[in-house]
Amino acid sequence: MNANNSEVNLEHLRQLAYRAHYFTSFSPDKRADETVKLYSEELRNDLQTIRDKSLQDILPGNLEQTLTRYQQKYEKHLSAWLHSQSNVASSAVTGPANFPVARMEKHRKWADNKYEYFREWRQRALKAIFKAVRPKLDELQQARENLKKREEMQQVMISANKIIRKGGPEVVNELKKLGLDEKTIDEILHPTMAYRKGFISFELSNNSAEIRRLRSRVAVLESKEQLAATTGKKSEEINGVKLVHNYETDRIQLLFDRKPEGETIAQLKSNGFRWTPSQRAWQRKLTNNAIDVARHIVKGVRQ
Repeated sequence: MNANNSEVNLEHLRQLAYRAHYFTSFSPDKRADETVKLYSEELRNDLQTIRDKSLQDILPGNLEQTLTRYQQKYEKHLSAWLHSQSNVASSAVTGPANFPVARMEKHRKWADNKYEYFREWRQRALKAIFKAVRPKLDELQQARENLKKREEMQQVMISANKIIRKGGPEVVNELKKLGLDEKTIDEILHPTMAYRKGFISFELSNNSAEIRRLRSRVAVLESKEQLAATTGKKSEEINGVKLVHNYETDRIQLLFDRKPEGETIAQLKSNGFRWTPSQRAWQRKLTNNAIDVARHIVKGVRQ
């Protein structure tokens, strides 16, 4: 199936669309044309939107697979609705004589359910695709981004409080220049509690504490990155079990020369270690606590 959106056309579903409207419209040909045109255009727009949002974040091969998969499922759900709709009839079209009202009501409900599922699927599918193609930050990048936002927030709060203390007719405009929205401005200029105007002290102190935490986190992650680049791995052996500090994958790894006993496996699992076949190791995220736990577990391994 060609996922090139410029070539997407659902004309091959026209006969199905015609049957879907045959017993409910006096102009099934016209309704079929409208249906093909409407959903062909929607599908083309969806595929183009996926392309526009994805090109910077998905390898071309994966992008084409995503487009093809989306088109296939779109056509599948659209066809399912049209098939169901083809079983629906209107007494105005077929005539009232011996019209099976109860049966047609069931068929209509089934068709409506198919249509609703089709529309809900489209929203879910697009949301999932767009979420998946967002640029993925590693932990260090994410921590740096969060730190930057917190530092900027702290500066805005401090500047806003200075503007409010200074007062004058341009307070609102000056606050807007800081990037504050109207709702926030209204809240800090007209506090509902018995607080003074502006950002209150605990907001500043809480944000400051988060900045300190994030700075410490960035320092730890930078140290790990440096170790990954210079050391890669280091290992130690305790009680016949090899402990690998794998800075490249950011994991503490336990390598046993044979399958551990059930009690040891239970300990590993309860402490967050998971068996990773590709590494032939029990491992978890590399932290000081993880190292201490790993050493404690292997010290109790029976010889």
